[in-house]
Amino acid sequence: MKAGRASVKTTRKGTYDLEYIFDRLCDAKRAENVVQETIDKYMRACRYLSDYAGEIGVSADIRHIDVDFARGFVSWLINDKIKFDGHNFKLDEHKTQGLSPRSVNDCIKTIRTFFRFAIKEAYADDNPFEEVTLITNPESPINILSPDEMRAILNAMDQRSFVEFRDYVALI
Repeated sequence: MKAGRASVKTTRKGTYDLEYIFDRLCDAKRAENVVQETIDKYMRACRYLSDYAGEIGVSADIRHIDVDFARGFVSWLINDKIKFDGHNFKLDEHKTQGLSPRSVNDCIKTIRTFFRFAIKEAYADDNPFEEVTLITNPESPINILSPDEMRAILNAMDQRSFVEFRDYVALI
């Protein structure tokens, strides 16, 4: 030990409660001057994890989260989680079952970040959400014109007018 410096022993807090660790993450993000919307996203992900743990009868303890839990959680978000549940100003008809693929993917990414923090802070040994793949967002088909519809549009344009000739050339 160097002269003039006291020895500092680092100890863990001893708690593995999800809310406690999410609070630590939020404190760290505030210290990094992260915007409030991001911190709200972390707290929402914590609430979702805790809700899911309660639904399957498991305590909200980080040690209970493994790959099977993570996959079940994602399935719950897609199929069972009520969108806008607890939101005071949304109408009941907007509170539908299942979140969108984009919302689920945002949640997965947020929880991955949470687990990276938990590993760094020695609350967890591994990140079960690294094994979870992101949800593919089904693409809506593009409605294209039939050849007859395209011919009708092109034939309707007056090619002697500059604007319509320009549009005709752009469509060809």
